Amino acid sequence: MNAINAMGGLPLMILCMAIVPGICEELLCRGALLSGFKKSLGSRYAILMSAFLFAVLHMSPYRFVPQFVLGIFLAVIVLRSHSIWLAMIVHAGHNGIVLVLQYVAENDPEIARMIQEQAGQTITTDHIYAFVGMFVISASAAAGICMLIKPPAEKELIADS
Repeated sequence: MNAINAMGGLPLMILCMAIVPGICEELLCRGALLSGFKKSLGSRYAILMSAFLFAVLHMSPYRFVPQFVLGIFLAVIVLRSHSIWLAMIVHAGHNGIVLVLQYVAENDPEIARMIQEQAGQTITTDHIYAFVGMFVISASAAAGICMLIKPPAEKELIADS
């Protein structure tokens, strides 16, 4: 991360650590895995399996649950919208939020000092992931609402083509 920061600062970090992984991970987890599992296991198990593998892919025990929930949310987005593009945007946005928060906490002493005064403690990467975890939980509530929205019927999709 420091090498990328030294080469191009925050814009290059966002490209390399938020946008590109968001696109590539969505192509793998929601493009290949979700669609493959859906054919053999059905939608519900496909969502759970692709979310599980998405969380395992990140190889972090303390981030497993938030990543699993994010994986469910992204899979629901793909299945409800019938497009992977929105999931790519949400995923890259999620990565970008984490990255910018971490960047600010590490590189802007004034903002870090203000946050530390308010929190009464030093801000660490664990704090950032806890914040993002709360965001994921909130996003999951939004996903629950999305699940209540009826997707377009197959005939409507064909007529729109």
